Amino acid sequence: MGTHVSGDADAPPTVGEAQAKTYRGRSPRLASRVRPRPGPRGAGNTINPMRIYLVGGCAALGAWAGALAVWPTYRLAVPLGTAPRGDCPRCRVGLPAGWRGWLRLGGRCPACRTALVAHSWAWPVVAATGFATLAWRLPVRHQADVWLLGAWLLLTAVGLVLAGIDARVNRLPRPILVVTGGLIGVLVAAAGVAARNPEPALHAVITGAAFGGVYLVLALIGSGPVGPGDVYLAGLLGLLLGTGQLAAILAGAVLPYLLGAPITAARLLLGRVNRGDHVAWGPYLITGAVLAKVLFPL
Repeated sequence: MGTHVSGDADAPPTVGEAQAKTYRGRSPRLASRVRPRPGPRGAGNTINPMRIYLVGGCAALGAWAGALAVWPTYRLAVPLGTAPRGDCPRCRVGLPAGWRGWLRLGGRCPACRTALVAHSWAWPVVAATGFATLAWRLPVRHQADVWLLGAWLLLTAVGLVLAGIDARVNRLPRPILVVTGGLIGVLVAAAGVAARNPEPALHAVITGAAFGGVYLVLALIGSGPVGPGDVYLAGLLGLLLGTGQLAAILAGAVLPYLLGAPITAARLLLGRVNRGDHVAWGPYLITGAVLAKVLFPL
């Protein structure tokens, strides 16, 4: 009776297996170093070209949005109840009227070329990095994912303006928060409709209410850096974080303090701020939320 031999036994050995067999009789140490070479790259190891295009396109869009953010930030970085700035900080020449005085590439005065904000070159870099990272990390398999990616990109672009204003005058303009919250709410609702599942939108509303409620209590206590604008911002960030997993929600709640506490302590040691001074908390809230989504994108 013959012995049945499977077809795999007749297959020629791979290059690595042949090398290992050759060296095995010569040196056990050398043979142990030989590993079979990987086969042809499969579908699981390839990089989706569409993802590359998406990341590149979002990076370019972010750079454009960051360049446009300089002028609104400069003009709106004024104390509460004060009209937006209308002239150059150096030559005092009036800024262009109409939308050209708000949506304008570059961060310099058209008359004297003075920079309107410090390090204006960094704004497009920061926005492009944020946009590209979100486009790289967030899923885009379904139409609902695309709506949510758009919401996060919107938050990043507007958040750059809000963080710049808060860092300069310690306030977050309520009209910007209300309009941004309405737009993000529409995008979250569109994601729920596209997924034919209202549960994520419901979770988002509950999380936004929870974030806003906690920060409202902190603002009423008055023993920290939280102000009225931070309450609105926390609710907005909770609405968007609530569309993801619990890990992202918890990270979005904790990361602002992990970022803000050491930086504030360092500023105190360096004498940049004094005890009792109001600390702009908006930049840490926004950065923590975006970083939480990057770390836990699902």
